[in-house]
Amino acid sequence: MASTQDLVKDYWKKLSSEKKPIANLRELHQKLTQQLGSSIDSDDRMCGLFYKAMIEDVLENCIEDDYLDLATSKKIISRFISALRESDKSWEKRLAAFKPFAEIYKDVETARKIPDFIYLADDKIKALIATRKGNPFNIGDEHDFDVFPSLDLNSCNPETSKLITKLYLNQIMLAREDFRQAHEEINWLCFIEKSYSVIGAIALLSSLVSQTELPACIYRPRYWNPQAKISGKAPLPNSRVCAVYDMVLGGSAILDAAEFLKNTYDAYMVAVVVLFDYDLKDRTNQLKEKGREILGNKDGIRLYPAIKLSQVKDQVEKSLSLFTALNECGKNVEDLDKRVALISHLVAKASSVR
Repeated sequence: MASTQDLVKDYWKKLSSEKKPIANLRELHQKLTQQLGSSIDSDDRMCGLFYKAMIEDVLENCIEDDYLDLATSKKIISRFISALRESDKSWEKRLAAFKPFAEIYKDVETARKIPDFIYLADDKIKALIATRKGNPFNIGDEHDFDVFPSLDLNSCNPETSKLITKLYLNQIMLAREDFRQAHEEINWLCFIEKSYSVIGAIALLSSLVSQTELPACIYRPRYWNPQAKISGKAPLPNSRVCAVYDMVLGGSAILDAAEFLKNTYDAYMVAVVVLFDYDLKDRTNQLKEKGREILGNKDGIRLYPAIKLSQVKDQVEKSLSLFTALNECGKNVEDLDKRVALISHLVAKASSVR
């Protein structure tokens, strides 16, 4: 397998001489992505991560969907290609700074594993269990309950997708009614894209738009180009917006979206609907207090969660205890069928905890 540097060098001539540099840049990005999955050399992986991140940034912010005019895009592509063609040692020094970041992947388990989960909301919503010990990728240290109600998992399951949509729809309708009584009609939706990890509430977009009959936009936080940060139907000035997100943990993504909508479109995010609220009171208060500063109103951003951690706290604690016990009993079970049987047995027990 060719090294990342050799792979990039092979594309230098294509990128600078052919008439379709964008297509070649996308092809190089795809090959780098594939190579990252099989590269075992840490230096090569670090180099690949750097180039991939650079190309990704150019593709997302300058080319995709023609957010910039063609002349500007060509200038950016030209400068980027020139940077790639640098052959002096300074590039090696710059890349070396990324090596500690690349090391984080060293011990990550790449084999497919059976996810552990418990049930919430009348034993129908699956919540994944995140493992902290020895795992560099987890859901954070903000709380003591390592559960993650994955919208991806539930939205793609025929047994739970209708319930997920119904939970969101009920909260949106509740928010609309609350504001209608105050003579402030909610007339727009804003789906907040996740910066990383799962797809999140974006998966519910078409269903909720059709059922609420409200126009919607998508806020895309990882884009640095302001023209690329909003997709879909941009809100009109003075619109009252209800955001749709997967959960409230820190609240920063919601506040960022609210501030961007206010500053860019003069639209007001007055409410946010989520599937799960981790019940961190200081974060909920932050939505109100910071929301007041952004919106200039007295209520800030009102939160409408379908499920609150406080409502299922006992169930979560007992279910996690059962999983801990099972993992201790089954950690030496190598046979996959037996492991599946153990997991199934625990899921049955966990779902019966009320």
